[in-house]
Formats: sequence, structure tokens, C-alpha cells
Amino acid sequence: MTTKKSKLESFLPKKIDTLSKNDIKEIAIKIIASLDFKSKKQMQILNSIPFNTTTFRRDLKDKFQNLESLENEKQHLRNELFVVDQEIISKNYNSKFRFKHFLSDKQIDVTSNRQLKDLIREYKKLKNQASS
Repeated sequence: MTTKKSKLESFLPKKIDTLSKNDIKEIAIKIIASLDFKSKKQMQILNSIPFNTTTFRRDLKDKFQNLESLENEKQHLRNELFVVDQEIISKNYNSKFRFKHFLSDKQIDVTSNRQLKDLIREYKKLKNQASS
């Protein structure tokens, strides 16, 4: 990241209310795919942090900044997905969003070591259940 506050990419057009059902569905699919991708990157970063050391916050400051940046981007995407969902509801379309990654619909507090460790444990448990 070159800038502290980078411009967040938007999948939403200026006038969402003029879109067809398929256009709205395509936008939702793109947003969810982006959320899943960013969540996967977050989990990779989380798994690379040695939480058992006492200096991991100081030593890995850049990883925590990346986690926070990804979380901000995910929050932006969830907000856009909410707008899409409201449009779907207003047009009485039927929809049910499905995320492919564990972290996609979770809000992460990057400053909470406990929450980060719990998320890693919960994710590993789910992975083990899926593989058995």
C-alpha cells in the first residue's frame, strides 16, 4: 500500500435502481467473490503471525496494518452488499447470499489478540471437520 487511505473500489453503478435482476445478481457475485478473496488473504496473514512471542505486534506491524486495511476494504464491500440487498428486497427478488470463506461475513477487531487467536482456532476446527 502506497497511501494510508487508498480509494476503495466500488462495484455499484450510480443508479442501481435501473439495473435488471441479472445485473444486480452479477454485482452481488462480484462483491462476494472480492470479500472471499480478501478474507482468504486475511487468514493467510493471521496464520503467519507467531502469537506465542511477546513482541509479535511490534515485529510484525506491517502485517497488522495489512490486516486492518483488508478489514476496512471488507467493511466497504459489506456496505455495498447491503445496498444491493436493499435493492433486491425493494424489487421483491429472491436472494440468499452465500460466502465461500469463513471470515467473509465476520467483522474483525485487528487490535484484539484474543479475537484473532479465536478466529484462527475456529477456522482450523472447521477445516478439520471438512477434511474428515
